[in-house]
Amino acid sequence: MRKYLAGIGLAGLLSLPACGGKPAAPEFDEKQLISVLIDVHVAEAAAQNLRGRTKDSILNVYYEQIFQVHGMDRAAFEAAMESMREDPVRLEALYSEVMKEMERREAAL
Repeated sequence: MRKYLAGIGLAGLLSLPACGGKPAAPEFDEKQLISVLIDVHVAEAAAQNLRGRTKDSILNVYYEQIFQVHGMDRAAFEAAMESMREDPVRLEALYSEVMKEMERREAAL
């Protein structure tokens, strides 16, 4: 299940529309980014059976709610993820922390 959720989340992140131009390396809180990514994984899992424009619309609503809850805007999130993609070792470590936190939350249920 972990690999499945990670694949869904990563696919969803990669499908987010890219901003024009290359921003400067953003400053961001990795703990906040981990929380956002966990919520993105949950949103992607919730929408996995939807198709087409319905899925896109629902996911856009979910993403906006996630960003609002975490006090982050889409542009900041995309810039942070772009920065992480440029450093695969750091990205892998980030996703490792995401998976550990998801496992902790699942065990608490």
